[in-house]
Parts: sequence; structure tokens; C-alpha cells
Amino acid sequence: MNLTKKQLIILGGIVLVVIILVLMGLGIIPGLKTGPVTMKPVSLTVWGVEDAVQELQPAVQSFARNHPGATVTYWQFTDTETYHTTLLEALAAGTGPDIFAIRNTEVMRHASKLVAMPKERLSLLTLRNTFAPVVERDFVVNGGVVALPLSIDTLSLIYNRDHFNEAGIVSAPATWDDLVAIAPRLSVVDDSRRVTRASIALGGSGSTIPRVSDIISALMLQGGIVPVGPDWGGAGFATRAGYDAVNFYLQFSNTGSPLYTWNEGMPNAVDAFAQGRVAMIIDYARALPDIRERNPLMNFAVAPLPQQKGAERSKTMASYWGYTVSRQSKQARLAWDFIVETATNPQVVSAYLNASKRPPAIPKFIEAYRDNPNLAVFAQQTLTADSWPMPNRDLVGGIFSDMVTTVLENRASVETAVGRAQSDISRLIGSRPR
Repeated sequence: MNLTKKQLIILGGIVLVVIILVLMGLGIIPGLKTGPVTMKPVSLTVWGVEDAVQELQPAVQSFARNHPGATVTYWQFTDTETYHTTLLEALAAGTGPDIFAIRNTEVMRHASKLVAMPKERLSLLTLRNTFAPVVERDFVVNGGVVALPLSIDTLSLIYNRDHFNEAGIVSAPATWDDLVAIAPRLSVVDDSRRVTRASIALGGSGSTIPRVSDIISALMLQGGIVPVGPDWGGAGFATRAGYDAVNFYLQFSNTGSPLYTWNEGMPNAVDAFAQGRVAMIIDYARALPDIRERNPLMNFAVAPLPQQKGAERSKTMASYWGYTVSRQSKQARLAWDFIVETATNPQVVSAYLNASKRPPAIPKFIEAYRDNPNLAVFAQQTLTADSWPMPNRDLVGGIFSDMVTTVLENRASVETAVGRAQSDISRLIGSRPR
């Protein structure tokens, strides 16, 4: 049979393709392997402060099912100070984790260590429609999502029902004016000005009120002040509104004030509350288990953080963790897959919230908390939560505590103390590694 030149070329091409496929199948030419296709084993390392077994195990198991060959190893740190020190040392040495937990207020502090999520993985619009508004303000840098939370905690008013009943007070104060009105009825102070029962844990330094910096921050935010703006250009709260916020806070520890109820001789606010020595404290949902542990039979309730009278929008301080991906990770895309699936998969999120007993970060879960006497308020407040970028949360807490102490000890006026605190925080921002 005589073939044309064109037919010979086509036939030769077919024979060549068959030979190549045979050789590739035999492994002589790489590129084709016989047998089932499997994912190359990869491992992700996660560092954080969550209880791995009780809270993150459903997320790890779900991820393993959806990503055959991928394993997740979680390292839990019970002490936040140790966690931060170890994390920074590991990242500096190039031995850090793929994924690590980051506080909502400290994104700018660690910005150079993070890799943003691929935009196609979760759009900014989807983030906005999925999470509480504060998440976008805290975890979006230059248009990129750098972390996602599993829950959001907020400052609320926790009060002793028995003390309120004894004083004939029917409901918790909705505004600071309401709180000022009822405070004298709840406080027990003898003729020598010795406090036997405080109305509220306000006015002290960090030695007695661990949330001092967050409480004053909330007062400033309600007064229209953002202590440090998103541009990271320095602190700016030494203003009349800033002084007013600090003065309001301090009047509860001023022996000359009709609202005097607190002093540095009092125990830690949570301890004092559990002991029945104070009628109201301002704290986060994470304080509730401590209260229950100290006083299992205590009759207490939770109310929203009081607001300024006539305020158009409620505000409270948010404190929570998000998970981010290290710039050093060799599996950044897979790492972001784990974070997105953990933070948005309804079954995983529900399992996490049930195990952790924490308020949600996703508004659509709020309804499930409606009848929860302890967490309903915290869940609802995620929609009105706010915060501000801190160069170092622990150091800022110390600066605010020192600000209060210098005034309490009459070593400086409020204006001078606030000005120094502003300068100290600005210096922290300027010395932050970029």
C-alpha cells in the first residue's frame, strides 16, 4: 500500500506518541505514574492558646478528611507571655510555625511577619458579609486579609443580682449616668471611709483591676477618640475628651468624691466580685468561668457595657485572637485553606463554639445564644465592638496602669499623666521593627 507523504507524517506521529506513553508508563521517561493518585504528604504546624483537644480537634479532623495526606500539628501555650516570647524567637530563627494566633490589637506589631490570604480564597466582600464588622477593621491591612478569628470577646458589665435586689434596683444601668445614679446605693462605706462593699471595680490601677487599659480605652472610644489610628502614625488621646474619660474612671477611687468606692487595698476585681465585696465589675466573657470556680452558687448576671447618654451608636472594647499565616511558611496556600475552613465551615464553627463556650465571631450564630444567660450579651455586642492598634498589648496595659497610679499617688495631674502615656505609646510605635 502506497501512502502519501502527509499520511506517513500522521502515522509516524501516532507511533511516536504511543512509544512515549509506553516509556512514561514504565518510568523510563518521568511524568506519568500508574496506580492511584495520592497527595504528597504535607504537615502544617499551628501555635496558639486554644485548648487543642476540646476546641480545635473537630477542625483538624475535618481538614484531614478534605485534604488527604495533610496533617496538622497543634502546639498549645497556656501562658500568653511565654507564647509571645517563644513565637518571636522562633520566627527570628526561621523555625516558627506555619500558622499562629495573633491578638486583634497587635496586627500592626507583627505585620512584617505575615502573609495575606490569597484574594481568590476569601474576598473582602465575603469577609464583610460573614464576620462581625470589627474583624475587617482589625484584620485587613492594605486591602488584604491577614487573619481570621474563631470567636470575639467584648467588655460587658457583670453584676451581683443579690446586691441589686437588696438595694431595690430592678435593672442594670444602660448608661454611665444610670450607673452614677445607682452606685451610692450599692456601695457600703463606713464613717472612716473604709469600703466594706464597693459599688463597682473602677478607678484602680492594673494591680487591682486587670482590665484597666481596656476599660479606659472603651471610655475613650465612646467619647470619639481612637488612641492610635489605623495609619499607625502615633498616639493621640491627650485631648479634652481623653482627659474626661480618665477623670470619669478615677472618680471612683477619689476619697473626696461621692462615688468613692475603690482603692488599691482591694483585691483583684474578679476575686472581689466572687467574694461579694463589689457589686459590679467590667470584664470579658472569659472571666465567667473564674467567677463560677471561685463561687459556684453566686447569683450574677451580665449586661451590655454602659454607654454615653444619647450616643447614636453603642461601643465596647473587643479582645480576641485570630489565626494568621507566617511569611516563612512553605505551605502558605494550604495554611490559609485550614484557617478559612476552620473559621467559616458551619459544622466546624458550631463544634468549636459548643466546646469553647465563647461568643461567636460570625453574626449568623448570634441567634443561637439568645437564651444563654451568660453569653447572650457578649454575642450581641460583637456587632458593636471596636478596638485600636497597639504596639504591644502588655506594655500598653502597663502604661495605662502607670498613668492611673501617678494620679492616685498625687505625682501628676490627669493632664500630665495622660500626656506621658501618649508619649510612651508613640515611642513604642516608633521603636517597633518594621
